[in-house]
Amino acid sequence: MAFSITLFKDVFSSSGMFGKLLLAASWGAFTISVLLVIASFLVSQATLLDQVRLAEKFLVLFDDSCERESKWKWYADGETYCPAAGFCIGVLYSVIFALFTYPTASAILNAD
Repeated sequence: MAFSITLFKDVFSSSGMFGKLLLAASWGAFTISVLLVIASFLVSQATLLDQVRLAEKFLVLFDDSCERESKWKWYADGETYCPAAGFCIGVLYSVIFALFTYPTASAILNAD
């Protein structure tokens, strides 16, 4: 994000609405990715504690109903893939923005 701000600060003011939307979408995707990574810490902890509770019931109390995966496993799996997808979308939109504004950037640099 800092790269897109510092490198394209002059281009951003002269880029059209499409370029601004692309840059805003890439920042949004990066932000969502970071927030989902933080949320994954909480989900992973809940999954681990639930799995330990199930294992304790199964191994100590011989409760056969606990021979299953944690109910949080589905969420933990989703929390693995969603931040990666958000990061990839952010990178893709940043690259598209750079390619979209490249003629404008070269015109600004050659305006001397």
